[in-house]
Amino acid sequence: MYTLKQNASYFALFFAFLCIGAYLIFTVPKGDVLITFNDQYNWIWNQFFFYITILGSGIPTLLVCIGLLFYRFGHALLLFVSTGLSALTTQLCKCFLFEEVKRPKHYFDNEVFAQLDKVAGLYINAYHSFPSGHTTIVFATCCALILLVSDKRWGYAFFIVALLTGLSRVYLLQHFFIDIYGGAIVGTFVTLMVFAILPSLKVWQNRNRPARSLQGPKFR
Repeated sequence: MYTLKQNASYFALFFAFLCIGAYLIFTVPKGDVLITFNDQYNWIWNQFFFYITILGSGIPTLLVCIGLLFYRFGHALLLFVSTGLSALTTQLCKCFLFEEVKRPKHYFDNEVFAQLDKVAGLYINAYHSFPSGHTTIVFATCCALILLVSDKRWGYAFFIVALLTGLSRVYLLQHFFIDIYGGAIVGTFVTLMVFAILPSLKVWQNRNRPARSLQGPKFR
């Protein structure tokens, strides 16, 4: 029901991202990638990335889950469990496995960081850099949604939204590229595991009850 082949549009882009991202990580110092993003600083990008990064905060995902409750409980549960476990995995990694990994604010010398352009009024975090929590959540959400919708052409839109949200974390000086790369992998992998395991459980039976249809992307 939830095969990668059926969702080729999304996962082909994701695979390309993994390949290009791996090349950047192994060939370009992580500080240089961030500075390259920062060199594109202007008012338009400031506004765009300031607001699109909210998609990774978890609040939009929660609203989608609530909306799905009125359509099909099983879909809402899949999305909630996928994003919840993804977020939990990332937080455990941040706090126990990679707790010493520095964010840009502490990675650069004070003089260097002071020279980087920053969005006015934005609080810049200093600790628990890897992996990116916002990126984890948005990739888990978009991966779950493309697995659920009937029209797979939405895969292109979902991936672009996830990618731009992840890149916003680099532009806003919250994370390095490797952080969002790791977050994308965690969010996608955990979601695929949830979709592979949860529907096969006995308790899943009779949970996926339909209700009224939604406007926009048609769900299974």
